[in-house]
Amino acid sequence: MQWIRYASPGTSHPSGYLLMAQLDAGITIRRIRFSWGMYGDTLADTSFNIISQNLMGFGLVTTVGNGTEGAPNPLGQSADQDPPTQRWLWWEIRRPRISAYVPGTVIWEDSGPQEPTDAHGQVLATGLPAGDTLNLWASWALSTDWDTENWSMFVGASILVSTS
Repeated sequence: MQWIRYASPGTSHPSGYLLMAQLDAGITIRRIRFSWGMYGDTLADTSFNIISQNLMGFGLVTTVGNGTEGAPNPLGQSADQDPPTQRWLWWEIRRPRISAYVPGTVIWEDSGPQEPTDAHGQVLATGLPAGDTLNLWASWALSTDWDTENWSMFVGASILVSTS
């Protein structure tokens, strides 16, 4: 068994995905310990109601391909794509909440996890076409764009894998 570590310093895109790992045939994902979150700040005259209702979907999802296929959107494509190999290992919704106020600026963070962010689901990389890998992605999306001065999303993970 071996741990693969992944850390994203942050991204300013309100929707997107990041490739966290590419696994060859015969490798099994055993466990994923991870954290994710978002930060944004807005001008004080921005509608608090609109922003606090803007849900953010996030998930860890596997696909089969060469790493350029991209990942499904957790809000628009929340069904498993082709289980058991291509599926969501973690899927969650959070909402923005006010964490601080500085004169003229409101600082927002996500509402935090509903459960411990620890996925025990196993995915075995079998039946892959020649040249393809099992790809693990972090994928996120806001339900609507919101006008922020600054916006950032981060993800970090420890991925336990083994050979079958």
